[in-house]
This record gives sequence, C-alpha cells and structure tokens, in this order.
Amino acid sequence: MIKNLIDVELPLEVEEQAIQNIRNTEGLFTFLIGLNSEERKKLTKIGKRSLDFVERSLMHEKENKGLIPAYVGLDEFDRDYRLMVQLRRITALLDSLSAKLKDTYMQTGAEAYSSAREFYNAVKRAACLGVMGCDVIERDLSARYKRQTQPDSETPEEPVVTVSK
Repeated sequence: MIKNLIDVELPLEVEEQAIQNIRNTEGLFTFLIGLNSEERKKLTKIGKRSLDFVERSLMHEKENKGLIPAYVGLDEFDRDYRLMVQLRRITALLDSLSAKLKDTYMQTGAEAYSSAREFYNAVKRAACLGVMGCDVIERDLSARYKRQTQPDSETPEEPVVTVSK
C-alpha cells in the first residue's frame, strides 16, 4: 500500500466556485482562438531568444520610425507584443496550477487504486475461505484484470477510440 499523502475533502461549494471562476476568467478573454494541430505546426514558436529578438526589434522600430516598411504597422506590432507578454505571465500561472492539479490528481488516484487493490485482495482471500457473497464481489472486481480476447476472424473489428487528457 502506498503512503497516503493527500487526506482532504474538497467541499462541493469550493469545487463549483473554482469551476465558475475558471469560466469567468475564460469569459474575460473574448479574443481567444483555438488552433488545430496543422495550424500549430505552421506557426513560428517563440522561445527565449525569439522573444528577445521581438522585444529588441520593437524597441528599434520605435526609435527608428523612418526604417519601418509601409506594410508593417508599429501600433499593431506593439499591441501584439504587449498581449504576448501578458498572456505569457498568465499562462505561467495557469501552467503551474495545472501541474499541481495533475500531480494531486495522480497522487489521489494512486492512493484510491491502492486502497481498491487492498480491498480486492481481501475479497479474494475471503472468497477462497468461502465467505458468503465474496465470490460475487470478486467476479465483479476481477473484470478489471481480465485480458481482452481476440475478436473472431469473421467479426469485423471495432474501431479503437482513445481519449486524450
């Protein structure tokens, strides 16, 4: 059995308030977009060096307006840069929160699964000793560990559906 690191109860009101706060926060950003994987691949990724390049370019453009090509909008560039910096700050906070939520979810999942395994092992022992009703519980819980059988060659295969987190 693993060590129980998380032993708290999240009140339903707090869960609902957190969900509502997330929805409210999302509602503040009416300009957000969703990109598909192909669109993401096509975009230039902004890392530390690229961010520095953008920042320094903006600084030089503001100081040397005569060098700006007519098709480059300084105001739009400045707005894009400021929004990017703001979103980066917000994203960093959300990434940190998301990582903590995922880690806590993993830990509590492991703890719950460990407890379930302990119970299952106790039920198996009780069923072996003939304790009434334990055989039914064992059969029900053992479904988790049954290997999937190969489909008949005449039966068409079902498509495999995976859900990503």
